[in-house]
Amino acid sequence: MGLKKRGDLMAFGVCDEQWQIDLRNHAKSYLGSTEYALMAELEGAYGFTSLSESIWKCNFFVAHRIRETGLPLQAQRQILWRRYPPLANEWANGAQITGWQRLETLSFVQPGFIVGHPAATCSGHVGIVDFDGEGIAAGTEKVNRKYDKWLDGTSGYSRLSN
Repeated sequence: MGLKKRGDLMAFGVCDEQWQIDLRNHAKSYLGSTEYALMAELEGAYGFTSLSESIWKCNFFVAHRIRETGLPLQAQRQILWRRYPPLANEWANGAQITGWQRLETLSFVQPGFIVGHPAATCSGHVGIVDFDGEGIAAGTEKVNRKYDKWLDGTSGYSRLSN
């Protein structure tokens, strides 16, 4: 494969800004955590509502890590007093997310960027890009890096707006 350089497609591991390293490190610190498991109840935190078991929580994992890092992320919707972060499909399909910019070209995806994989029959999947291009995300049983579709060409990537 050879060495990758800035601007090469699929050149991971280089960060332009400290917030990216911080966000990735916060996400990595949760690897193996069952707090965001499908069958776990999730307490409300970081300005977002609580969730009961049997609800996918990958978007809450990403939202919590963004807020934990001190980065901006507004609720994408509010129903009465319940506030919800952007869904995976919203990250994947380029929905307007205040404070975040969708990448129009994937020529230089970096650690700390948000990766959203779309799905037609559910809400998709979302994670935080790691140094090797994999996404760190909440899975069925625990936070992991085991999702084989991040790099299939259909995922959308976003970065903090400048």
